[in-house]
Amino acid sequence: MRLSPPLALAGVVVLMILTAVVAVAAYGGVRLLTIQAGDIAELPAFDPLRLRPTSTPVGVVSVAQATPTAIAAAIPTAVGGEPEPTAEAQVDPAAGYSAWSDPNRVNILLLGIDQRRGEEGPFRTDTMIVLSVDPVRRSAVMLSIPRDLWVSIPGFAPGRINTANALGDSYDFPGGGPALAAQTVERNLGIRIHHTIRVNFDLFLRAVEAIAPVEICVTETIHDEAYPDGSYGIMTVHFDPGCQPMNAEQLLQYARVRHTQGGDFDRARRQQQVITAVRDRVLSLGGVQALLAQAPALWEAAREDIQTTLSFEQMVSLTLLAQDIPRENITQAVLDANYVYFETTASGDQVLRLRGDAMRRLVSDLFNPVKMEQEDLRALAASETATLSVVNGTTTQGLAAEARDWLQARGFNVVEIGNATSSGYAHTVIKDYTSKPYTARLLASLLGLPVTAVQPGSDNATVQDIQIVVGEDLIPLLRGQ
Repeated sequence: MRLSPPLALAGVVVLMILTAVVAVAAYGGVRLLTIQAGDIAELPAFDPLRLRPTSTPVGVVSVAQATPTAIAAAIPTAVGGEPEPTAEAQVDPAAGYSAWSDPNRVNILLLGIDQRRGEEGPFRTDTMIVLSVDPVRRSAVMLSIPRDLWVSIPGFAPGRINTANALGDSYDFPGGGPALAAQTVERNLGIRIHHTIRVNFDLFLRAVEAIAPVEICVTETIHDEAYPDGSYGIMTVHFDPGCQPMNAEQLLQYARVRHTQGGDFDRARRQQQVITAVRDRVLSLGGVQALLAQAPALWEAAREDIQTTLSFEQMVSLTLLAQDIPRENITQAVLDANYVYFETTASGDQVLRLRGDAMRRLVSDLFNPVKMEQEDLRALAASETATLSVVNGTTTQGLAAEARDWLQARGFNVVEIGNATSSGYAHTVIKDYTSKPYTARLLASLLGLPVTAVQPGSDNATVQDIQIVVGEDLIPLLRGQ
């Protein structure tokens, strides 16, 4: 099978790293960034690049000191902090390409910026996704980071996490904006970043246009009369619920629109939905092997629109690995209201702050999972003596009572049932209100739910320790279908 050059470009660029290029789909209305004096940390005796005071605070590295060893020493111990992976695979014209051979987990920070060809930055990142690939378990994680998250930026004053890329580019930080963004993620989330990929608007359009249409299942009516049109104006965007084919422009609009009830959190979920849908589309067109013959030349054509610490050979190797990861082994998560809270700064800015304990538990479950057998979980859960509330989050009558009976038959103490405040739960949620982690994990295991189904309880919906909001996905289990 031989594909046209545009399609081959789309396949090589889009499929690599689970179609990371789609991270640019949510580019925003703010494009050029002017660095203000307040963006730089007010520390004594800064050097000309203002990256290091004379008395160096913990975690700040000067340009002269910014070796990989020094940077690693300046960053707190991070989850998944194995030695930086290296890809042993090399391009051999006779033998072809080899799959990624390093067994260590590799964490990649995907950055999306709204840059058109010919425009000069610096640019804020409107999209930040940490992609983690576990070669041994053939699994992957996508964690979206909200752009308004207020964080500590190494060497600079605290600010929104989306400014790190622009600051790094403006002040010639070693490795530029992506390197500073990576260090910012490491410092605040404790996730070791091994590689970065930064992509722009042009690459998204060229790649996705070649493989469209892509089917997307829209779950709610979306209507935005103030959607940025790409020419500094606005337009109306509308999507009706239901599965539908979308072209590249529609995919961009779907991933970018923010006027829904969940705002930026909903948008982060749609970005991940687009990434997995584009990946599925490329695989349906023949997979990576059909595209590799034209890959080197096409990669050269795309290099202006992508900046990455990965070599071309590593890109191809990871692509070969990515296509072998089953869809059910891809875990998707968003730092949403369960893990952040809204706050107004002294200057009046509306920002998000991390819920430290909840965030750390999520990061540990996603990037450093500890596999425990159900019997071990049962023993630990028994010591927690948790009380459970079960509520029906669907329009199907009787599910809360059926779930109660199912759980009580397995030894759980269900003391309350009822209906959730919403009946639109497609997926079941386990809310842990009083820190009963082993009971929550045992429930998820028995119910066949992913680790992301367990969330911190922060809405005061019950006085019980744990509440299970039954979604549509539990109907087959509860009714033996």
